[in-house]
Amino acid sequence: MIDNFCSYKNIIIFYELLNKIALFFLIILESKLEILNLSLIRKK
Repeated sequence: MIDNFCSYKNIIIFYELLNKIALFFLIILESKLEILNLSLIRKK
């Protein structure tokens, strides 16, 4: 029972870490897209 709870807790920690990584990549992607959009607007 305790062992099962520990593995469940590890899964939650793993998913939280995964969410943070995904959020981090989304922020980077958004900033890169904004830079790209700004450069495209300037070219017009």
